Amino acid sequence: MATKKKKPDTLESRLDALVADLEALQSDVGSLAQGAKTEAGERIAEALKAAEARVAEVVEAAEAAASEAVESAEAWATDNVESLRETVRAQPIAACAVALGIGALFGAIFLRR
Repeated sequence: MATKKKKPDTLESRLDALVADLEALQSDVGSLAQGAKTEAGERIAEALKAAEARVAEVVEAAEAAASEAVESAEAWATDNVESLRETVRAQPIAACAVALGIGALFGAIFLRR
């Protein structure tokens, strides 16, 4: 039986080549990770800018809606204040009873803890 003996320099050269390849792979993976980190950071920054813009739009819309609601309530109150005065003058006892009931309701709500 004839056995082949491996040359020590061939094995060492292969191991050296393997180590060099692994070091190159490690460097490439590090570069890839850095590139992915940069790309992810850019995308996150873009997403945050878009979210901030959307929040600003929603806040602006909410402020406009609140302003319209206040104006509408003021207009309704101004239009109906005269009829309320007439009703209170015509039925003062009923108006006092309604005011007392509303005051008691608010008192009960605000005193609860």
